[in-house]
Formats: sequence, C-alpha cells, structure tokens
Amino acid sequence: MEVLAALRRFRRADELVRRRLSDDMHVNPLDLRALQLVVAAGRRSRPLSPGELSHELGVSTAATTKLVDRLVASDHVARTPHEHDRRSVVLHATDHAHETLRRRMGRLHERMAETAAAVPVESRHLLVEFLDAMADVMDAEPADGASAPTR
Repeated sequence: MEVLAALRRFRRADELVRRRLSDDMHVNPLDLRALQLVVAAGRRSRPLSPGELSHELGVSTAATTKLVDRLVASDHVARTPHEHDRRSVVLHATDHAHETLRRRMGRLHERMAETAAAVPVESRHLLVEFLDAMADVMDAEPADGASAPTR
C-alpha cells in the first residue's frame, strides 16, 4: 500500500503541474497534451500530421482541427507543408512555445533528472519495470470504466 500511496502522490503532483502549466500558457489540458506530443515528435525529427495527432489523443479529426486552430492562433504550433507530400501538412512547435516551455519547465526537468540520477544504478531496472507495468495496467483500463479482463 505504501508504494501505491507514493504513486498516487506523484500522479497528483504531476496533474497539478500540468494544470498550472495549462493555466500559465492559457490553453486547456487537452491542448497542452497535444503541444507536448508535437514537441516530442519534433525532438525525434518526426513531426506529426494532424491525423496522427488525432490518433494519439484519441479524439475526432474535427476536434483535432479545432484544437490545432487554437494552438496556431495562440502561436504555439505552426502548420507546415509535409517534406515529401506537399498536399499534406505537419505540425511544429513554434519558438514561442519552446521558450515558454523551457522557461516554465526547465528547472523542474533539471530537478527531476537530478532526482532520477540519485536512484542507485542497481535499482533502476526494477523501478523502470515497475513503472512500465503500472503504465500497462492503466493503458489496459477500458474507457467506459468496465472491468478490464485479467491477464
């Protein structure tokens, strides 16, 4: 129970940070999640199309279009022509978005990295396995709240 209580405390703290960041950036939580996905894709040099973003978020293409329109209007995201298919577009985080995220989250990410580095090397694999297993449990939970089949 102690481990689950600590995990709940972490999830609450993470949710609070995301809510504050969402408020600071004047975007709703779903828009912030979309922006984070766009930033992550850009770091992998694999920008997302609006359709891919829709799939990642689990929302309709119509909802994604409105979401991207809001992020473009707030200067957080830009639509650019696809490198190989000029008929389609990909999404990129703007310099404004990167600067805002860096200013707001940079120190927190540094402190989190310091905390992670303090975990003894010989224990890291156990921690990673535990967190991955918990993510798998949560990912397997049906959206309708019905009990998921046990494995």
